[in-house]
Amino acid sequence: MAYNLQPLITILEGILDPRQSRWIVDENNPQLQSLLHKATSLQKLILDSKSSLTNLDTQIREVAHQAEDIIESHMVHHMLSGSDSHQAEKLMEMEDKKMLRELDSATEQAKLVDKKMPSSSSSSSGVVGIDADLMQLKDRLAGMQTKLEIVPIVEFDKHKGKGIHELKDILYKSLYGRKYLIVLDDIWSTKFWDEMRMYFPVINNGSRILITTRESDVVNYTDSSRSQHQMQLLSESESWNLLHQLVFGEEECPPELQEIGQKIAKDCDGLPLAISVIGGLLSKMERSEDAWRKIGDNVIAAISESDERCYSILSLSYDHLPNHLKPCFLYMGAYPEDFEIKGSKLILLWVAEGFVKSNGERSLEEEAEDWLKSLIDRNLFQVRKYERDGNAKSYSMHDLLRVICIRKCSEEEFMNGPNKFTFPNPRRMSFHTSDELEDVNDSTESMSLTRSLICIGFQRAEFPLGAFSAARLLRVLDLMDTRFDSFPTEIFELINLRFDEAAELWKLCELRYLTVDGIELLKDEEMNYSVLLKLQSIVTVNVDLYDCELNFGAWRSLCALNKLEVFTFTCCNFKSKEETNGDESESEDTYTWDEEWELEDGDVFPSLHFLTLKLLYSLPFWTADKTNFPRLRQLRVAGCCDLYEIPSGIGEIPTLELIELVDCTKSTVASAKRIINEQSGNGNNHLKLYIDNRIELGS
Repeated sequence: MAYNLQPLITILEGILDPRQSRWIVDENNPQLQSLLHKATSLQKLILDSKSSLTNLDTQIREVAHQAEDIIESHMVHHMLSGSDSHQAEKLMEMEDKKMLRELDSATEQAKLVDKKMPSSSSSSSGVVGIDADLMQLKDRLAGMQTKLEIVPIVEFDKHKGKGIHELKDILYKSLYGRKYLIVLDDIWSTKFWDEMRMYFPVINNGSRILITTRESDVVNYTDSSRSQHQMQLLSESESWNLLHQLVFGEEECPPELQEIGQKIAKDCDGLPLAISVIGGLLSKMERSEDAWRKIGDNVIAAISESDERCYSILSLSYDHLPNHLKPCFLYMGAYPEDFEIKGSKLILLWVAEGFVKSNGERSLEEEAEDWLKSLIDRNLFQVRKYERDGNAKSYSMHDLLRVICIRKCSEEEFMNGPNKFTFPNPRRMSFHTSDELEDVNDSTESMSLTRSLICIGFQRAEFPLGAFSAARLLRVLDLMDTRFDSFPTEIFELINLRFDEAAELWKLCELRYLTVDGIELLKDEEMNYSVLLKLQSIVTVNVDLYDCELNFGAWRSLCALNKLEVFTFTCCNFKSKEETNGDESESEDTYTWDEEWELEDGDVFPSLHFLTLKLLYSLPFWTADKTNFPRLRQLRVAGCCDLYEIPSGIGEIPTLELIELVDCTKSTVASAKRIINEQSGNGNNHLKLYIDNRIELGS
């Protein structure tokens, strides 16, 4: 089940939060309170279930989707039309009664299925209770016979009629006092190991237990001696050697097939299973260059289309994922083959989608970071780049896993795409390159319930603006590198947005992440402070404003964003209004360019962790101290060619871990080294300085 109920729960919790000012709804509304309670209860039942509820997937997904659609449609309509909120609430209540009945039905069916299904303990009876056969097999494998002996394994007698505990007891008695080798293949959970370990006698006689698993937490949990063997992907030469053996055996490969054969092996990305499948396919084909090149044009497609066994094996990695990680895994289906995406962006997207629930002690982003690590530990994401501190920075997905991802997206109606419309009224849509513009135009009518729109490779003014008007319920709008000749004002109607890479969107009170490129966002010194107060969910702002003018008064208004954690400032000039000395004949305000960025005592960014100043021209002076950035962890200054120095007070910030300078003046570098030396003299040895990608300790 890819769909979890957390997005619906997030919506209801937000609406019923007495502190929110966006939706005018009675937080004591019994219908909404009951809907929240039932959704939360069903979510817990799903997570705690001992058995698979696959047969209820469609019903649960449809009920949850309908509830989301009803609530958000009424709320958005009310906000945009200015209609009576109480009337909207009554309309919701009428439709919520139906949702309550359907949630009740799904919950009761889930409970019934859970009671009927055997527990995970009893399902393991197929791998135990084979004492006699196991002992015979062991004797034949480890006996003193010198001659070659073939040991065929046929169906085992599973001691029918005996209970699971009796079978485990038989296993223990059969192994006790003997030197044994046990192979447990493809273990998916630590729970299984907890259930079985006590039935393997520990008698220090050289016995061995071999476990194969795709789960890093199983390895760490079971292996106290840290003697695990990590299987590596095959190299290009190893891949070709394996493919050669599978297709030709001891024969030589014909010269005309060498080049294309090596390319096919390389395109399997070192995965033995993929090479095995493609080898079996090639061994049955005509040994001609033309035939092989047809396979070589798209190796991954040839594998996935020719062998369902491969799909079934790889699908196990998805099927065994905890329910909360499944939508996070499927989100990679939005991106092209070999696409590299930053982990920080994935985290923002998952949170904006409503997938993530915090336990109250940690932020949503911190929780999502652990989820990302879990997917890496399960070898479902590949690390492509690392930060200087050794932490993973960006990720991609193996091509075969991406095939699984896209098929699951379609099967579970998680995402329509890329560039395909396999089911109506998609919740999420992904488009790659402007070649699919016709499809986007054709699909706008079916986007009324779409929550996420991800577009990659679109160019200037090509994107159909009708899509914005059609998709009024959007939560995520990712227009990667899309340029507009003029700002599409239709975006202002997307009041449900939580993630955006567009422009002047302060009216969107649900906005959590904002990247601005090419629009004069912060010109207005009279920026609506009350609106900013509503934007308490914003944690990231990137301002990238070429030939841009920025008022300091407007910039200071950002201090009202109490949850702002990441602030990137690129290519801006600062200006302030010039006094007119009472001369009312001045028809227009006049401005002067400021050469100093002076932060006063009240200019405080209470939650800011990461500050980047890049290509800020005509700004030689900066005044600030630890009170302005009390929680700053990293400061990055790049290409600020006129900046004279880093304020010495920055070094006194107790949380500061890193100062990074790239293409800065000698005086700026000298000031940073002074800060490092001063802090080192005060016993602060954890503060690091990077200069042009090299670590420096000061001088």
